[in-house]
Amino acid sequence: MGKKFVSVPLTKGGKTYLHVRPMRRVPFAVLLRVSGLPLPEMEYRFAPPRRWRFDHAWPDQMLAMEVEGGVWTGGRHVRGKGYERDCEKYNEATLRGWRVLRVTTQMLNDGRAIVLLERAFGRMK
Repeated sequence: MGKKFVSVPLTKGGKTYLHVRPMRRVPFAVLLRVSGLPLPEMEYRFAPPRRWRFDHAWPDQMLAMEVEGGVWTGGRHVRGKGYERDCEKYNEATLRGWRVLRVTTQMLNDGRAIVLLERAFGRMK
């Protein structure tokens, strides 16, 4: 699947070191920086006056990433009404020209989300 470990630059005493850490313990913003990907706008409202927001968005690329929580615990995103509302939101985004990547927390933790973003930004095939 994705990477299990990542080298994270850490600065200590004015010197920068590469420190290898498990992917699941590295904040998403750090993973983006290490991968050379741009930082997103958080909670981006894409369809005013609707209150819909993307978890992560790169408006200049018309690219968004939604993190689907509660997949294994029966959270809002996978129950009837919540799932239906998400379908409405994603369909509207698509009709407005957005590319929406849907990922789980596990995909953030194991690196698959970064691989998807690299592909979306045209950095990988």
